Amino acid sequence: MRNSASGAGERAIQAVEGRYRDRLHAVPAHIAVIDREGWIKLGNSKWQAFAKENGGQADAYVGRNYLDVCRVSAPSDSYARTALEGISAVLDGSSPLFTLEYPCHSPSVQRWFRMEVDPLDFKRAVGGIVAHLDITESKMNELALRDAVESIQSDLTATRDEQRKGLGVGSVAPDVNHQRTDENILEDLIIDAHFLATRMILFARRSGFPEGIDTEFIASLLNEWAWNIGSDLFKRKNG
Repeated sequence: MRNSASGAGERAIQAVEGRYRDRLHAVPAHIAVIDREGWIKLGNSKWQAFAKENGGQADAYVGRNYLDVCRVSAPSDSYARTALEGISAVLDGSSPLFTLEYPCHSPSVQRWFRMEVDPLDFKRAVGGIVAHLDITESKMNELALRDAVESIQSDLTATRDEQRKGLGVGSVAPDVNHQRTDENILEDLIIDAHFLATRMILFARRSGFPEGIDTEFIASLLNEWAWNIGSDLFKRKNG
């Protein structure tokens, strides 16, 4: 059975190399094809170039075991540990896909990649295709937007604190602030959320975010912000 599976895996890898060679070299991702045991059988031109530019082996690690590399780093690196588990799940057929975003910084450059692992054959566990796509630009945009959001949130918090103390321009009287209801607080939060979303969208557009990324990421940040605020309100009300 093992020899049969091994033979099927070799045929699947040869089919990928023969049928998709041009496509493998044309895509912007760094791609390695591995067998069911994790051995690297081939890499596309982007994979080979990246290995060479970063002090890798001349053979671009072809012939080395991808899983073993992950195992060496897994005890001290959570990304390597997650990658090991995810790739293994695809190779043994228990998962149809694995993705992971991870940092890959050098002494002079900050970089982020997204790993995507697909099976060579969805019907048989014969190997997988590991692709690493450089997402540094979008990640830097996300980090810049997150910093902007934190700054805006800090300003909003400071403004609300001043209003509660009766110090802000147009703030309500201190005696009224002490009588604020949950409805008043939620109304302020809705106003803050609208203001925050508007500022975030303007920032994303000025920063040249690709279309669609700005609204998708902004929605996730707003959801995170609303969840945190809601949790604080619930704890204060029931504390």
